[in-house]
Amino acid sequence: MESTTVTKKTLRELRRAKLMSQKELAYHMGCSMVTVMAWEHGKYLPRLSSFKRLLRVLDVTADEIDLEPYDPNSRVNGDTDNDA
Repeated sequence: MESTTVTKKTLRELRRAKLMSQKELAYHMGCSMVTVMAWEHGKYLPRLSSFKRLLRVLDVTADEIDLEPYDPNSRVNGDTDNDA
């Protein structure tokens, strides 16, 4: 049996791969751009219904997306994105 490894990508990477701004993703999700920013920065995670819609909008599986809650000890969480 062949093992398949899926490379997980962050929400930001997946959104950018679809050439979407945070504002456009928010429109397709029916939420605010602030909500998308909070998801991308790990301030909080989307609810299950939003997560399912997010997967459809980005055309990915749950195995392909890496959603991590904010870790104050991580330097990665400190970068900013202002591509609205």
